[in-house]
Amino acid sequence: MDAPARLQYLADLPARLAAAVGAGELIEATRPPEVLGITRALEPADVWVGADRLPAPIPRVVLDIDPPIDARALCQAWGIARPVAVSSDVHQRRWQIFVAGEDLPDPYQRRIATRTFASGRWDIHLHLATRPSGDLPGEVAGASPAYDVLERGGEIRRIEVSPSARRSKVVRADHADARALLDAMAGLNPAWPPGCEARPDADFVVIYDGEKPAAGAEIGDDGQGTFTASRLCVSPDPHAGDAASALLDLLEAVALERGGDRLCLDGSAFLQSSHVPYLRHGYVVAPPYAGDADDSVWAERDIRWKSG
Repeated sequence: MDAPARLQYLADLPARLAAAVGAGELIEATRPPEVLGITRALEPADVWVGADRLPAPIPRVVLDIDPPIDARALCQAWGIARPVAVSSDVHQRRWQIFVAGEDLPDPYQRRIATRTFASGRWDIHLHLATRPSGDLPGEVAGASPAYDVLERGGEIRRIEVSPSARRSKVVRADHADARALLDAMAGLNPAWPPGCEARPDADFVVIYDGEKPAAGAEIGDDGQGTFTASRLCVSPDPHAGDAASALLDLLEAVALERGGDRLCLDGSAFLQSSHVPYLRHGYVVAPPYAGDADDSVWAERDIRWKSG
């Protein structure tokens, strides 16, 4: 087995993920060469919408690495300045690598904040084969000791990739957050037809950037497995980040949870101007759109991901 090639493949993983948007690109970005001893599985995942858990339109990718790879070398290749090994298991049998953050107030010991390593719109979870070696460290994260990976080393046996979480809700279209998005889009798009509003009693999905609504759309179905999203709203705020992609994920999750097989985006001129990366999510443009921004745009796709 070519150990340098294994390390190089994994070292390049964040860059490949940074360029990936939809499920298809995620699957391609995580496809390992057969000769490297890395086995990939695509597993069902969930997304949280308010207090509800819905089926995710994007699979969770699991890379099992046999034999495990050196944790210190991979963290250095990824440019993680302060990787720490922390356990979320009360019995401390499972250990994961996080990025160390700032010190937190604690009168008894040194406590630090941690965050998951992320690239693009994906969270990357690094799982160690065993507990880090040596004496207990002098700092903690949550209820767990926090071992300095660059100092203690270790071996990574599994890598999991999933979409970064965003706060989201399903509300009625007359909700203040939905209304704020619709009003903002009307102000930004002169082509928005007068009186073109969501039905007040319609379901409206909302993606948040912190506490601020960043994207949303009305969603409904025909009762035969096809759902339609209309009044697509995406904030032009650059701090909204990947809100457009997260909006498509949420629309698909709602449709899947309600028994849908296809999602149709009815965006008219707004789909062309709102930076929704629907083509990279696997949607195709359907008639009657013929390149005229005044015609309706129907972008459709089968929303059930396939492992192929």
